Amino acid sequence: MRLRIQRGNIPVALVIIFLLLLTAKDFIGISIPGIVFTALWMMILLFADEDTSTAFTLSSVICFASTLSITIPCVFYIFLNLFRKKTLKLDAIFLTSIYVALIEFFRLVAGSEEDFRLYVNSMAVLFLVSTVISKLKEKSASADLCIKYYIACFAFLSLDIIWATVRSLGNLRAIISGSFRIGQVDLLDESMTGIFSINANGIALMSVLAVSSVMLLMSKKYFTKKMAIPLLIYFSAVGLLTVSKTFILVYAGFWCLYVCWYSSKSNTNIFKPFALVGAFILIIVFMWNTDIVQNVIVRFDTNDLTTGRVDVAVDYFDYMEQNRIASIIGIGLQNVTSKTALVHVPHNAILEIYVCFGIVGIIAYSLFFMSLVRSGIQKCKTSTNYDGRILINLIPFISFFVFIQSLQFLRINYIYASIAIAFAAMILTEYNGPLVKTISRNFILNDFDFCNT
Repeated sequence: MRLRIQRGNIPVALVIIFLLLLTAKDFIGISIPGIVFTALWMMILLFADEDTSTAFTLSSVICFASTLSITIPCVFYIFLNLFRKKTLKLDAIFLTSIYVALIEFFRLVAGSEEDFRLYVNSMAVLFLVSTVISKLKEKSASADLCIKYYIACFAFLSLDIIWATVRSLGNLRAIISGSFRIGQVDLLDESMTGIFSINANGIALMSVLAVSSVMLLMSKKYFTKKMAIPLLIYFSAVGLLTVSKTFILVYAGFWCLYVCWYSSKSNTNIFKPFALVGAFILIIVFMWNTDIVQNVIVRFDTNDLTTGRVDVAVDYFDYMEQNRIASIIGIGLQNVTSKTALVHVPHNAILEIYVCFGIVGIIAYSLFFMSLVRSGIQKCKTSTNYDGRILINLIPFISFFVFIQSLQFLRINYIYASIAIAFAAMILTEYNGPLVKTISRNFILNDFDFCNT
């Protein structure tokens, strides 16, 4: 008996090697040069089909951009796609990307504060998102595979963050019992970098997107309940460990939307959604006196629920009002605080778009989002498996869009790239095959050819 791996299975083997090396680097502490990961990534792009290369690249940019160099693989992926496709479709998403790239280039040439490497890195992610969305629209990339890879990569990333936090604090109980928020360990240990450039709110955003994605996959019969429930519990716990107020509010809103969808889907059968709400209330009551719940309550026990975000917004609006040119075309993505002489960055996606690109940017990204949602709804409705209920597909996008109103959007690569996952959720249709049993069986193990010779 001999194991034979066909050429088509090489990308799967490379993905496994990639993750094993990440495990050795982050969990064991073995020093591995970044060029090794870049080389493996590019080999995956060369050998893999469009589904796998797109899903892996998008998920890696979102989850591993803080520890790995993503610029070269992103640029390689974009040019590889252009070479294979040889055509470009002009839509609001692509044209907005072109506008941002051009105006940022002019700022780079004219301004002394601009950094060329930051420009290339940001533009690589900008056009990666545009390319992935285009491929998802054309169905040359798999929406469900993009979501599954994201779930798997975020599970790895969150375990990595928790593991590094435990190593720094001494034990897991130190995270739960104290007021510590995962994603802030660098405040205690300045030597901890990399994965902790994703702050607590960033991890919380990823957790909400993971929870909503798992529920979507379960509702579309890609995941069984036995597989979905443990993932939901884990990703919910990760979100709670960030002690993010936005996570709590968006998480509660997500479940309200899901209950509304389930109620409309089940018509008269409303027992299950109310039972689910009741179960959550009982869990909260039962855990009320625990450290983790009290830490969350303390976060809400303040006179300013926005944690100063309203004051930050007022400062930026005052600055933009006093600068006519900036109010029209913005001040650019780089060095926002030094250009404005303000302490904090804009903690709101719409405000950030306005500050960076002015009124023109607001108009451009309004068209961007309208085009995104309209395309998503159209693709979902024209699917042969469309069941007449679009809300479940829109919930991940709604959760994402609401969450970034307390974060940022354009200036953070993993946040900007996440919009492609939200779009993949919009166009996901019902699964026609047998209900899968495990994640690995669904997108890894089935790709191997085990045979006797």
